[in-house]
Amino acid sequence: MPKICQRTTTSLKFVCALGLTASLAVSGCIFGSDLEEPTPSESAITVRFTGTPFNPTKDRQASFDFECEQENCTFQCAFSGGPFEDCESGHTVTVGSGTHTMEIKGVVDGELGAAVAYTWTVDPTMPTVNIYQFPDPHQEPYIKFRCEGLNLPCTFECQLQASETVLSQGACNEGWIRYNNENLGSPLQGGDYTFQVRATNVLNVQSTPATHRWTLSR
Repeated sequence: MPKICQRTTTSLKFVCALGLTASLAVSGCIFGSDLEEPTPSESAITVRFTGTPFNPTKDRQASFDFECEQENCTFQCAFSGGPFEDCESGHTVTVGSGTHTMEIKGVVDGELGAAVAYTWTVDPTMPTVNIYQFPDPHQEPYIKFRCEGLNLPCTFECQLQASETVLSQGACNEGWIRYNNENLGSPLQGGDYTFQVRATNVLNVQSTPATHRWTLSR
């Protein structure tokens, strides 16, 4: 059986798995790097993203969460055409303006799965919308929000949702909104609600929506 060797970084010699030092002339010695290189898999190794940056976004830092259906699965990541390197879920990169792509592959028992890719765009001209007054859980919702960033002022679009049902959607350019009989047609019942607001600046660039979820007690 051939010896398994590992390349050292300080000399031209190789350290064999048997604990012996062998020179390049030793026959039948296999470099460890040759053994560690994953090979393409004929079986399906399924990976998927479970967390990605918004697209588009103005945030230059992007984090990625991912998972694999198979057990004992490790991952390799490649950023925008670069080489695949070992990585873990929660992998974070810092990028500039423009469009970028993150690819991931699963590795199981030395077999390499197919790559899955996510592409997003970083646009520094995007506005940011912030909710700074939240609804009282015991009263009809009254919510305030504002736009920040370059190329102001902004216009706003608001949406109120209960479970999967959209109750109200439309312009809310005053920077605040109150949900009551006048704009809903009936009082809100107790339950879980989701509010979203999105801003658009003078360049017609839209923000990532700001979201607030709460339970109304009636």
